Amino acid sequence: ITKNFHFLDFVTGRGFLYFIGGSLRLMTGEGDIATVVGFLMCAIGFIYFFVGKRTFEKLKSARCQLYPTETIQKTFKKADKNSDGGITIDEFGEMIEMIGLHMSKKELQIAFVFMDKNDADDIITFEEFEKFWNSSEFDQTSFFV
Repeated sequence: ITKNFHFLDFVTGRGFLYFIGGSLRLMTGEGDIATVVGFLMCAIGFIYFFVGKRTFEKLKSARCQLYPTETIQKTFKKADKNSDGGITIDEFGEMIEMIGLHMSKKELQIAFVFMDKNDADDIITFEEFEKFWNSSEFDQTSFFV
């Protein structure tokens, strides 16, 4: 599905989809349960959209602080406690703190899931992180597309 609907690659895009789905559910007027489900979907969409936007802004500000690749790689290696070439979500949180950012647990989870392309391992490799860090794909305009 994300092959044709690229906005679903972004948390804000998924939030928008939940909000639209919830709105449609509310308009059907099929009873109390449908109304509750519609309101919940709209609320989840709203949360996804704004938490995703806030997370993006924090990560963008860090990227814009001109950290050279060597510095990022050293920080990544420091965060990789067991030296397996990847970091867990806890290690990612420590790395973000080392960089000087302060993110909530939910923001860390969203950023981690967004970068972890191999969902089976729950680990971000340096290549996954570097691709995100250096990619213009994650600029403000494409984040909301």
